[in-house]
Amino acid sequence: MSDMTNMNDFSRAGGGAPLHLLIPVDATERSRWAIRYALQQHRAGTPLRVSLLFVAVPPDEWRILRYKSEDDLLRFQSARGKLLMDDAARELQEAGIDVEYLMREGDVAFHIIDMAEQCGCDAIVMPVPYPRLVKLLSVDVAREVLRRQRSVPMISVGADGVPVAM
Repeated sequence: MSDMTNMNDFSRAGGGAPLHLLIPVDATERSRWAIRYALQQHRAGTPLRVSLLFVAVPPDEWRILRYKSEDDLLRFQSARGKLLMDDAARELQEAGIDVEYLMREGDVAFHIIDMAEQCGCDAIVMPVPYPRLVKLLSVDVAREVLRRQRSVPMISVGADGVPVAM
């Protein structure tokens, strides 16, 4: 399955349902690249619906759990996730795009793919994966989603929100 999808694949005959995009968000600027893509599609006249997804990583580090309960940490992550989604949604909502918030806990790549399928999304929009050298030094969720993707295609975008061929 291709890692980049042409928006023409999603054309809606007869003005049907809006294009439904899943956009995972986190605290990085890179996660906002997908917001730029959605705004560009909206300005081009594509009716959109956006599901923002924040996935909390379960605390398993004994040094952290020694001072805070798992419930306390999950409440903190949920509050943080809501703040991040509020920030990511602001421009979309100002543009008149329908936005919903989704939160999950666990394996990030799994939940991105799973929620895209459960919500009936047309595409997952994520920043282009890191170059392979950088990948060795950090977790690359975009590359992992690309590797595991099933029925919902992933659109890889650059910092300007424009799709990037891989």
